[in-house]
Amino acid sequence: MGYRSAFGFGILAAGFVVAAGVSAPVATAADLPPGISCDAYKCTNDTADQHLVRGTVFCDETDTIEPVQFLLSAHDDGRPLFPCNTVAGYSPDGTPHTGHSNNYSMLHVDSAVVHNGPWVNTGSAG
Repeated sequence: MGYRSAFGFGILAAGFVVAAGVSAPVATAADLPPGISCDAYKCTNDTADQHLVRGTVFCDETDTIEPVQFLLSAHDDGRPLFPCNTVAGYSPDGTPHTGHSNNYSMLHVDSAVVHNGPWVNTGSAG
């Protein structure tokens, strides 16, 4: 019995190590351009340039990680707007209706690059 437990815990530990090794890297202060700083909810831009920030957020209500990108204006603070979904109500048959939410608890920034041009949405318009 002890062998099975030790083996099971070994497999579990190996799974955590592999998961940690393949997770996306989080930008550190050294990885961000000078003048750009971020915390768990927003970023601050102390430069004269607008930046395009890309990363992920952890959505509290759905326990999901969602990709985000947002423009960070020069000499301003910014954060992703409505990156998460939430249940906004139910139809009479019990089907949930979802809506957009700002209920996230962690912003992980992967990159911030100078982007002084206009915003161009590159997503598909299905």
